[in-house]
Amino acid sequence: MKQINLTLPGGFPLTQDALKFMQESYNQVLDMLKVSYEVPISGNYIIAGLLPTGPANDYGAGWVSMGNEVIFVAAGVGTHIEKQTTTTSVVYFDAVSRPAYTFKVGNINVGTGSLISSFGKRLEDKLINQPAVPVAAFAAGFRRNITNGSNITFYKNTHNHLRFVAGSVQCTAPSSNNALIFTLPVGHRPYAGSFHLNTPLLFCCPVINPNVSNTTPRVINIAIHFNGEVRIQEGTLGIDDYFEMRAVSFDCN
Repeated sequence: MKQINLTLPGGFPLTQDALKFMQESYNQVLDMLKVSYEVPISGNYIIAGLLPTGPANDYGAGWVSMGNEVIFVAAGVGTHIEKQTTTTSVVYFDAVSRPAYTFKVGNINVGTGSLISSFGKRLEDKLINQPAVPVAAFAAGFRRNITNGSNITFYKNTHNHLRFVAGSVQCTAPSSNNALIFTLPVGHRPYAGSFHLNTPLLFCCPVINPNVSNTTPRVINIAIHFNGEVRIQEGTLGIDDYFEMRAVSFDCN
């Protein structure tokens, strides 16, 4: 990582090489982000934004990668994005005018440039919309919630972030502290690199019973251990109680 200390006294000698050094420093950050988010070297890719805003072919502003260059696209109406480059010249100290400033922007229009529909997926879609993976079999006393008919599934995205996104757990027998609910499969367990190995991850989950009306809201604390075990940390569950795990997310190994 390149850095220049501009805070020292005495007057920094701002030269052409110093400016080049500064430009290379922020270009390194852009390159790191593109690698981190797996932006393709070639082709067109929506990084963020550029979402439909209502009427057909209306798009909000966003950022895209076109030809391995990250550029801003202003909001507009159309079917294509055209990359436009504006260059401004300045007179140097030797009295010669040379092109110095370059500004690149994407404009939305009809018929000129690259089809928006041909761009790769948005970054947020790429991170989240990975194939769902069901958890291992539930331990005795638990099952998928029959009320909503969905199993607990999770998504593991390209940055090894695992998020529960659907389903809830239903209790079929009274359960209390330390009861095992299910075990996450190997490769989908919490990453222990920045946590104490003996301290599980704790999440608070709301408890609901569809057969009992006007009940006082309850919660239980769920512990996710680094060996993959998901247990009740604190609280009790009765028959037909169920709890949602949709807000549970963590970095995995």
